Amino acid sequence: MTTILSLDTSFKNISVALLKNSIITDIVLKNQSSNSEEILPLIKKILEIKKTKLQEIDAIAFTNGPGRFSGIRMSNNIAQGLSLVHKIPLIHVSTLIVISEFVRKFYFIKEKICVCMKADTKSVYWGLFHYNKKQKWEVCEKEKNITHLDLYQKLKNIDKKIVLIGDIWSKKFILDKDIFIHNKIIYIESPNARDIIPFALSNFIKKNTLHPENSFPNYINSF
Repeated sequence: MTTILSLDTSFKNISVALLKNSIITDIVLKNQSSNSEEILPLIKKILEIKKTKLQEIDAIAFTNGPGRFSGIRMSNNIAQGLSLVHKIPLIHVSTLIVISEFVRKFYFIKEKICVCMKADTKSVYWGLFHYNKKQKWEVCEKEKNITHLDLYQKLKNIDKKIVLIGDIWSKKFILDKDIFIHNKIIYIESPNARDIIPFALSNFIKKNTLHPENSFPNYINSF
């Protein structure tokens, strides 16, 4: 059976997960800064819990952005280092797609999903996705960094109901009450490494893996 280690340090929380014997185990630390002093002990801990050696890992998966500059750089660097030393292939996954997957599973969402995560005080990371009838994710609009005003215009121009998820939705952000009345809102402050696993497993089966020298963070003007 496939064994996959996954990491996320893209936003407020840091998390690791391990797929072994078709079971996913995860550890999450909330409201943490992203540095090796925190994430490396988590990796060691989850391997000890599951009685697994790094040499048994088939692939290392991680969110490569968008997100905090230091966070996505850290996960990329750690994954690259482990990959080089132990010759483990890498798989990276969009942070916003991982958040969408969690919401789809937990809330049974069928509508299009708009993910908006804070980039800075004036802009957000935007992505629009849909889980189709073939049970695959479609990217309806490419991920980008947009201003609050651009986001408002995009939401006004979408002709169907969507689900708004992310960490920016609050009373302070209400530019048009109709947008919030007619669309479901789910507050999510950070992805979880366990939701990387389905994407990683699919890519591993298809042999869509990377060598460490070909792995690059997706900063999109990260803060």
